[in-house]
Amino acid sequence: MTFAYADAPVWTQTPFVRTALAPELKARFDDPAWQRETRTSAKAQAARDSLAVNLTNLKHLDDTGVRIGFGTGSGAAPERVLGVAEHRELALMVQAGFTPMQALITATSRAAELLDLVDRGSLEAGRRADLVILAADPSRDIANSSRIVEVWQAGRQQAVASSASP
Repeated sequence: MTFAYADAPVWTQTPFVRTALAPELKARFDDPAWQRETRTSAKAQAARDSLAVNLTNLKHLDDTGVRIGFGTGSGAAPERVLGVAEHRELALMVQAGFTPMQALITATSRAAELLDLVDRGSLEAGRRADLVILAADPSRDIANSSRIVEVWQAGRQQAVASSASP
């Protein structure tokens, strides 16, 4: 979805996203000539059309009871920024018609169930202590999922970039 960076919506300009971008990628995304060329390309329009169909299909599949997983394949292309792509996926799920809570459950406990990872996916005694502490409630606004205060992995607090939260 390179076109999203060319269109420069608000989410692409947040400190959360800007901090995650490699300098060369940030320079490309900020280049007005690249933005203009990318935004108006046939490839970008095809991607926009595809995204609209994908969002409709995602909601239809969920409504009919198909078990939905979560994962972006981050890292497959330079524009798929690790950490950012997952938050974008949450936002797209909400755009498709999921409630923020449905998107969060899909990304956590349902994803763990689909992968048969019985030691994670929810906060319970005896499960892996992987969690993110946020500054605001993502069930009210999925954009709050990027307002990260603390990250815990396997019960140990991890370093968080100071500009990761707004």
